[in-house]
Amino acid sequence: MKLSSIIGCIALATVCTSNTKFGLSPLNHSFPRRPHGTSALPNTRQEEASGPVLGAPDPSTVYGQAWCKGSRLMLATTQDAAGAATHVSPINSPWTGPLDAEMQLWGYKDETVSPNGDNSCDFEELGMGRVCASLGVSTKTRANGGPHKCYKIVHRDGSAVITQAPNYMLPEVSRQVYKVTNAKFELAVNAQDGMITFIDVQGPKSEAKRLWGNANPSTADLPALRALSDITWGLWNRDCASQQKSLNGISKILSVNIINDDTEAIVDEALSKLVMPPGQQRPDDVPPWPGITFDTSSEAGVAILGSPNGATVGFFLAQHKQQLGNKYVPRITAFMSEGDIWVLNLLMWIEDAPTPPPPPPPPMGLTGPGGSAHMGNVSESRVVKRSADGRNILREHIIHAKL
Repeated sequence: MKLSSIIGCIALATVCTSNTKFGLSPLNHSFPRRPHGTSALPNTRQEEASGPVLGAPDPSTVYGQAWCKGSRLMLATTQDAAGAATHVSPINSPWTGPLDAEMQLWGYKDETVSPNGDNSCDFEELGMGRVCASLGVSTKTRANGGPHKCYKIVHRDGSAVITQAPNYMLPEVSRQVYKVTNAKFELAVNAQDGMITFIDVQGPKSEAKRLWGNANPSTADLPALRALSDITWGLWNRDCASQQKSLNGISKILSVNIINDDTEAIVDEALSKLVMPPGQQRPDDVPPWPGITFDTSSEAGVAILGSPNGATVGFFLAQHKQQLGNKYVPRITAFMSEGDIWVLNLLMWIEDAPTPPPPPPPPMGLTGPGGSAHMGNVSESRVVKRSADGRNILREHIIHAKL
């Protein structure tokens, strides 16, 4: 193992003291929009930066916590199952297959075939026309001759729900009665092009707060099947089966119209930390498509991977190695929807992990006495060369010893 990898593991263990456990905070992709930024930037090209950032982020901050989670997800997605299990637990998700019976058991209702339901993911209507043109993907729904299937799963009115009971309670599961949460998962799945899009997601925990009037609902009272990564896996299975496509054909996951405050704050800080190539000026705000791309060999890219909207993709890949192999997110493109009100979108690019897997991402700061961060040995890392198929990369590592 290279010295940089050893230092990276020490830094990760000391700075990120809490393990990334199974289960995600609900992600919010609702359509109500609000301003993000005040002025548009010239939309001339896609900018990419992956320069080194020195010093470990403060793990007590939202950004630092995201970097810690993203670091573990990078390790979990690039290592084999045995190594990945030390970073994500359980490494094999208990939810496999299309999950039709499991969703029904836990009170979900499939409203995919509801009237006009298949038009909710028209990408022209979503403002993603230029994005689809760049990706070479049609904007049309499957009902209109396109590749995108609009799925809608809601946690209410399912066949397992006892509608006469107070609060539409579910029948006993695992010796417990559960309440519906009014959660909603609207996704566009396109197995033909290896693409999944999160359109409108309101998770069980966040919706239970509203429906139950409980500011902090207990995890034990929520449906066991609730993580967006697991719901997504079930729908990806269904679509691949219907289109006769391989499960491991996933190549991109898009999250549109993001209004999650933590994700927005993380992306803003990540942008402020980017080291741009010589002669290029860092933008003040995330530009429209083609946006700005964060390489996950950088601190900024890793932090975005660990954001509420990025972590779902990390868990989706890490916990389904048996079906997908070792796939990871090498880069993330952030861009704003164009129009009167700007809204953040994230495109996660997915590839087979290089062999051998890349070392843990920088920075390499160590936590000193009293929990305050100080600089120890610092490693700068950058990708020097990447093979055409993305399976092999050459990295340059510079070790600075502070004596």
